[in-house]
Amino acid sequence: MKYNNVSITIQGPICKTTIFAIAKYSELAEVILSFNNDEDVPNFLKTNKNNNIKVICYRSKETDRYVDKIKTCKMNQRHASYHFYSTKLGIDLSEKKFIIKARSDEFYENMDYFIKIVKSNPKFVVTNNVFYINPNSHKCHPSDHLIGSSSVIMKRGFEILLECIESNILSKYSIDGFDVNCFSPEQYISVSLFSAMHELYGLSLNKENFGRHFRKIRVNKLGNYKVANNESRMFFINNYNPNPAVHHMEIDSIEEESIKFI
Repeated sequence: MKYNNVSITIQGPICKTTIFAIAKYSELAEVILSFNNDEDVPNFLKTNKNNNIKVICYRSKETDRYVDKIKTCKMNQRHASYHFYSTKLGIDLSEKKFIIKARSDEFYENMDYFIKIVKSNPKFVVTNNVFYINPNSHKCHPSDHLIGSSSVIMKRGFEILLECIESNILSKYSIDGFDVNCFSPEQYISVSLFSAMHELYGLSLNKENFGRHFRKIRVNKLGNYKVANNESRMFFINNYNPNPAVHHMEIDSIEEESIKFI
């Protein structure tokens, strides 16, 4: 393990890309897998003995208290509740100084680069640019596909997120120049993390500070970016840094022994 003070928490439905990501990311840092136990999940993910890989499960009914209170513009409320709740469970399980939140259907070849940026910016939130929307058209809308920050920001941010949803409000604090009736999932997360930075560091809640404290990393810095929507399909979004060994990787060849459980 290269980074002893970093956790990479992976949330979302399990697919073959998830297995590959666990195998590769666990060479860099602790990996925390947070998944819905209502899924048909391989038994070895529930019973692994690798100290560098942690697994936490939840049931769909645990998110019931959030579903009807989520005021989301873009995403099914149930899916949003899974997203937020499973991410928080993974984050809470971490005891490391830095936490990176990733999705189960994605793999970034050069996660090492992203980790270095996060570690160099402990009072900032770092995201990539997948579905990033310019703040001039959608305020507080960075990507929620890959997020990294210090554990204190991540833990408090997701506490605030679920506290607000359970209280049937969009945000804990008013952000200057930001008045809407519903949030996208990206906005829910970013506003909550911004609120955490306000509590921790006294950051004024305005769009200028938001722009300065959320740092965007272009996907072309992260090597080959892969997405698998389900167990049988994989496709490439970017191949800026072609690596034949990875480009021609067959998901079907990645079995549980690749994760090196001990």
